[in-house]
Amino acid sequence: MTGKKLTELQNYEFFHKERSQFHYSDNSAYTDVLKTNDPVLRSLSLYLIQYYNDVSTRCSLNDDCTLTCEIMNKWLNEKEAIYTSNGKRALNSKLWNTYIEELWNILGKSSAKQNWCKRDRPKYGNNEYPDDWIHENCNNTKSIDVSLNCANNPYYKSQEVRPLGDSSSSGSAITEFYGYLLFVILLSSILLYK
Repeated sequence: MTGKKLTELQNYEFFHKERSQFHYSDNSAYTDVLKTNDPVLRSLSLYLIQYYNDVSTRCSLNDDCTLTCEIMNKWLNEKEAIYTSNGKRALNSKLWNTYIEELWNILGKSSAKQNWCKRDRPKYGNNEYPDDWIHENCNNTKSIDVSLNCANNPYYKSQEVRPLGDSSSSGSAITEFYGYLLFVILLSSILLYK
């Protein structure tokens, strides 16, 4: 990265692209988030580390990174709003503060130009996020183990695999129907022909 100042569009595109390479994933200073089993927090942390360090390198060569800092804050604020339902999910807000905001502080202290980007958090004063869109389990005060399969979820119904010879499967039922229909048409044709 050079020290060239990016336009607003270039900054926006930088923070809204799918990454294919992750250069800073081995740094032990950033691994606190690996203590959680929350895959969303882990992924967001990985992206934040990449963006912050990439931008920090650029900003150490360029004096004015105000726009870049503003767009990075907006990017992270959007992720926070989604993860915490605009601050209405107490546990997710707590986890966000523990892992993401703390990671931001660590990144700020470890960059060449320390704390070059001040965190500008969203304020959820007039929060009209609809309560009926927040599942009742999301208001837990304690973390729950996120299962990697759906076996313990009462709403999950696995698809039963039926043997090929089972006549109750939908494919067999359709075949039987068309066979019966063909028989009726053939029988009707014979009776009408006589």
